[in-house]
Amino acid sequence: MIVYRNARRTIQVRSRLEAIQREASAPANAAGAMRTLLALGEAEAGILDALEAAGGNPEVEVRLGEAMRLLAHRGLGHPRDESPAKPLGELALPGLPEAAAVSPHEGFAYYCLFPATYAAAVRQFFLERRPAGVFVAGIRSIGATLSAVIAAELEHLGCRVGRTTVRPAGHPFDRRVALAETVQAEVRARRDAWFAVVDEGPGLSGSSFAATAQALVDAGAPEERIALFPSWDPAPEALRSAAARRRWPRHRRYVAPFVPSEHLPWLPDDAFEGSAGKWRTLLQESGDAIAVHPQHERRKYIFRCDGRRTMAKFAGLGHYGQPAYELAAAVQDAGFGPPVVRLADGFLIGEHLQGSPLEGREVDERLLDHFARYLAFRARLAAASGAASFDDLLELIEVNCREAGLEPPRLDAYRALVAGAPPVMVDGRMQPHEWVRTVKGILKTDAVDHHRDHFFPGCQDIAWDVAGAVAEFALDPEAGIYLVESYAALSNDRTLPRRLPFFTIAYLAFRLGYATMASETAGGADSARFEKLARRRRAQLQEALSGIAG
Repeated sequence: MIVYRNARRTIQVRSRLEAIQREASAPANAAGAMRTLLALGEAEAGILDALEAAGGNPEVEVRLGEAMRLLAHRGLGHPRDESPAKPLGELALPGLPEAAAVSPHEGFAYYCLFPATYAAAVRQFFLERRPAGVFVAGIRSIGATLSAVIAAELEHLGCRVGRTTVRPAGHPFDRRVALAETVQAEVRARRDAWFAVVDEGPGLSGSSFAATAQALVDAGAPEERIALFPSWDPAPEALRSAAARRRWPRHRRYVAPFVPSEHLPWLPDDAFEGSAGKWRTLLQESGDAIAVHPQHERRKYIFRCDGRRTMAKFAGLGHYGQPAYELAAAVQDAGFGPPVVRLADGFLIGEHLQGSPLEGREVDERLLDHFARYLAFRARLAAASGAASFDDLLELIEVNCREAGLEPPRLDAYRALVAGAPPVMVDGRMQPHEWVRTVKGILKTDAVDHHRDHFFPGCQDIAWDVAGAVAEFALDPEAGIYLVESYAALSNDRTLPRRLPFFTIAYLAFRLGYATMASETAGGADSARFEKLARRRRAQLQEALSGIAG
């Protein structure tokens, strides 16, 4: 099944580095330096990928690494005299790529992965092993930043530290890592050192960790001196890569948990953690029917502040969180969302809505008018980039239809029509329980995340949300036509009825794929909930396909 999208974007390297250099030159506290580190780490991973494809440029790699190291020291609060702006200023070198493709670092953007937890894991490692020297291998993309954090903490503790980053290649369940000759020589020269492999994850397979450890062993690193620094420590049998299942128990793993009291000083001790679907318990009976994939939910807390029930939801560290705050404020100002207060430590803090979630059977003309106004508001949220292309959506449809035993339709006739529609920051979650009836009216929760996560659709034609509203509330033909016409009158979007059949199929194919995947991986009662939902999605998709065929 296809549910994930390619969220890579292209940056202009020199202008991006110049902006980061300006940030690094300005006086900043540790939090500010960490924000700059996250931005540089994202750029470093893309630049090194581009250089690797062109044959490499050790001088650029060294200067980027030096800037990363100094920023990591500042971000961790270590006293240092050197400025990270200096090595960045020396990067006007021949061979620097004009452009590079970069990906969001998912842990920092979506999954509440704090760099400081890796520094804590390093301290645990240091107390146990007392290493004199450590060679750190970060797995790109996010491992670029995490490896700099680990290297800086080790250096602060008195270790001699070397650092490199690697990009695994091959099938996701059978990755391979090729170390540059200069890196292999450094590994051989450090046979008495320890070797740290750093990344978030592991994911389903654990293949990238295994491949990097294997590459170090092949270069001469003693297997018993390789330590792994993941974000969590699954049982070996849970990993789908055979190589990872064999290798995982051979190496000591160091993981420091996220401790709210250490990272979120503003959070009350009695805050209720609503992550991983726990928020459903606040809905009483209606929560039992809602399917949630625990691993895909953002961390969130509910507590009382100044006499009001408040929610803090992870929106993203550094440059990942600010757009979410700005959009949440826009949704509030337009009258469709709860009051938002501030962004703190990557968490969006605002009022926690109290009321009753909608149910599909509640649809009436007044509610459809409200949806139409909301859709017209979203249609004005233009996006500069990030849209899945027509071909991406076509592949999503074809693969997910075939895997569900359905014949993919012929949809090329929609190409020009779909390609001509501007992408916007769609909501992406029009399910009934996302709408809450409150004393202030019907408000939308979870309205800022799903055009910018790593699932489909990304920023997209507003027709995606229109199709979502029709599908999620199971609108009958008359209600569906009313919604489309009401929205079109508000937005002057006259071609929507012609685009909508394509996006209805794309939406349902994605939702079917996600429900099928989640039924296999969510675990517990949620697997059964998603299995039931997948059957419903398949029936809806089959009906939509018959409409195209007719």
